[in-house]
Amino acid sequence: MKQYLIGIHADWIGLIASFVCALHCLLMPVALSLAPMLAGYMNHPALEAIMIGISVVIASYAIGRGYYSRHRRLLPVVILCTSFLLITMGRFSSDAHVEVWMTSSGAFLIAVAHAINWKMLNLN
Repeated sequence: MKQYLIGIHADWIGLIASFVCALHCLLMPVALSLAPMLAGYMNHPALEAIMIGISVVIASYAIGRGYYSRHRRLLPVVILCTSFLLITMGRFSSDAHVEVWMTSSGAFLIAVAHAINWKMLNLN
């Protein structure tokens, strides 16, 4: 059974969303220093909350479906939970550098979890 969301495999959507999130987190300091006009828009808490929410929904759906319906391996689930923990801890950090590195690492780990889930789905 394939797991599709709007006609595209959910892991591909999750991989793309995770990489976009990681790029957002890593490039934000550059964008803030080069384009002060973008600072209010790109660093807006609502935008970040929406991006995190979308990532949580897509990743939970894709990896949950893979786990429950096919492979029953915990590795993608553990990596996903670790990534959400890193993102949450980063968002509540008072140090901007710690926030950038923790949220970027969390976003990257979401992509890793999707890639592992994708591989496990294709092995079964």
